[in-house]
Amino acid sequence: MSYSNLDSKLINEYFNYYRKYYGAEYRYGQGLDEITDIISHYSKQGTWIDLGGGTSTIIWLPAFNNIKKVYTVDNFEEAFYVQEVVRKETPSGCYQHILERYGKSYEILRRIPIEFMQVDLLRTINIQLTCDNVTQFGLLGLCSDKTQYFRQLDQFTSLMKLGAVFIGANWVFSEKYRIERHLDNTYIKAGLIKEWAESRGRILLKETMIPIQNDRNYDSVLVYVFM
Repeated sequence: MSYSNLDSKLINEYFNYYRKYYGAEYRYGQGLDEITDIISHYSKQGTWIDLGGGTSTIIWLPAFNNIKKVYTVDNFEEAFYVQEVVRKETPSGCYQHILERYGKSYEILRRIPIEFMQVDLLRTINIQLTCDNVTQFGLLGLCSDKTQYFRQLDQFTSLMKLGAVFIGANWVFSEKYRIERHLDNTYIKAGLIKEWAESRGRILLKETMIPIQNDRNYDSVLVYVFM
């Protein structure tokens, strides 16, 4: 992908976030193993689209099974740039931990094509494809309330092939982080996706709330899978 007029400040922010949460030494109690185990158990072979992937699409990739093509969608080219740079580096920290946990080869994973798509997903979908796996890790946690969350989730299901799985994870902000971001997402709680799935006739395969330990920004993460 060719880049133009990248924001150096935003690039630094993406690099710092990646190194803090994914490039740094693995820490227990952050929900990472639970999320990747769910991915490993429920994901399907074929194609995968990661909505709001930011810099983390490559982090989740080792937990998937037999993925042939990846699409990562974000609003900022800077996220794609950082992800491309990181993908060429020697794995470290959480990335290395996930590779070892699922017995995956870094060199083989690097050969899986990743296509970057720049879309502001909270404003429009405008993506003309369907995939075997659809994910959002963090994106819908930016919704202001349950109504918006459900509306966005309704739209994202249009990207699912027949028989596809949708895997989501949303972190609940700590009180301090809610004040800093001026965004309260405490509506994200156990039973949220069950309510949505039952009202839409969807098959809920998994929903669990995982507590986050010793993190100033996040209290817990809601993880779910549906068809």
